[in-house]
Amino acid sequence: MPPNRIGPILLFLAGHMLIGIAVGWSILGALLWFDIGGLWRLIGGSAHMGIVLTMLLIGFAITFGSVAMGSAIVALEEDRKGPGGRGFRVRLLRRLDGRAIPETSL
Repeated sequence: MPPNRIGPILLFLAGHMLIGIAVGWSILGALLWFDIGGLWRLIGGSAHMGIVLTMLLIGFAITFGSVAMGSAIVALEEDRKGPGGRGFRVRLLRRLDGRAIPETSL
């Protein structure tokens, strides 16, 4: 597949990934700020605070970014406009593939 045809799906996934990372880091910030379960005291008293925070940031980014991308893909709905009710998913596939998709194939 030519690289110029991948743009719409990558933009779609990257946008949702960034939203998921922002939500995950916000939750991590709240956990640390409110010292839930003594987490901040435990991390603050550690000699390896930078490593621990980096691991937490990466873990939360991977987890929440993946959840946001997965839920965005699952939630793709066909809007009911036009013949056959073909929505965003079909338009996205047409952009990626570059050819018309017959009505009976979906």
